[in-house]
Amino acid sequence: MVAKWFQKTPKNKPFLHENGYGFICKIKGIKHVEYSKVLYPIIRPKYAEKGLKGSVNTASFMYEYSNFGNTGLILSALFLGFLLCFIE
Repeated sequence: MVAKWFQKTPKNKPFLHENGYGFICKIKGIKHVEYSKVLYPIIRPKYAEKGLKGSVNTASFMYEYSNFGNTGLILSALFLGFLLCFIE
């Protein structure tokens, strides 16, 4: 699923630039976009044609990628590294 997100973002859907985070959208007063649901009809078109609605969940770092691109991957790795150091 991670590979499919990489293939579809930003080719079929643009980077969100922070609009994928609910708490930021509430502060900014804008609509929150859930790419796991937005990408479902693109990644699973046969199911979507039948009227099924769903989500294409993936690894946590893909949400950062869908918001910030390659920078999001680096930020995600740093955050996870700090979190694991704190837990240890």
